[in-house]
Amino acid sequence: MAEAHAIWQGLKQFEMLGIDEVTIFGDSRMLIQALNTPDRIQNLKLTCLIKRIQLLSRSFRKIEFFHILRTLNTEADKAANKVTLLNKGKLHVNNDVRWAHLH
Repeated sequence: MAEAHAIWQGLKQFEMLGIDEVTIFGDSRMLIQALNTPDRIQNLKLTCLIKRIQLLSRSFRKIEFFHILRTLNTEADKAANKVTLLNKGKLHVNNDVRWAHLH
């Protein structure tokens, strides 16, 4: 669910910025497969979120979803850890979109 929310939020940001070609790399094979073949989703909550992502995806000229192995996705893991800290209130940012660096 967290990765699906991250994709949805990321796509909303890309749309706001006027980006019309997007390639998404994710290490959740189930999620990437669900985005590429939505008829196979069995989790109802995930199904609703996948449908929202697909609806939003229509606003892009080109969008692709690729699975990569978790061991090759260390940068995404670092970003996910930052978001986890943000959600726990340990990292504070203003309303501007900025990269936060944690030490």
